[in-house]
Amino acid sequence: MTDPRRLFSAKLFQSSAPFSHVAVSRTGLAFVSGLIGQARDTGELVSAELRPQAEAMFDNLATLLTEIGVDARATLQTTLYLTSYDDFAQINAVYRERMSEPYPARVTLQVVGLPLGARVQIDAVIEASART
Repeated sequence: MTDPRRLFSAKLFQSSAPFSHVAVSRTGLAFVSGLIGQARDTGELVSAELRPQAEAMFDNLATLLTEIGVDARATLQTTLYLTSYDDFAQINAVYRERMSEPYPARVTLQVVGLPLGARVQIDAVIEASART
């Protein structure tokens, strides 16, 4: 057995917070930390609007998936955190554009707040052994 891999991606914003962007278990499951619509260079939100934040969030997720050698089809489960359920229809539209059928299992929660005042955040469980 190999040891678990932990990745703090050089391709995403270099936060000083103590976490890994992705942790891959010995069994091949990968756990992606919460991602928001941050600009990769500055770490600031790309916009105050939901759609640009969601698109950047999914771009950041795609970057991590590429780094571990898979694509979005390897996603088993996602959790979306929204600061308002008023954004539910809009996030569903972006989700349909960025994830393909059969869709991963999904939980959507409304939360009081997210980092940097983001309107949406995603975390995911990935089958990392399902190489593209």
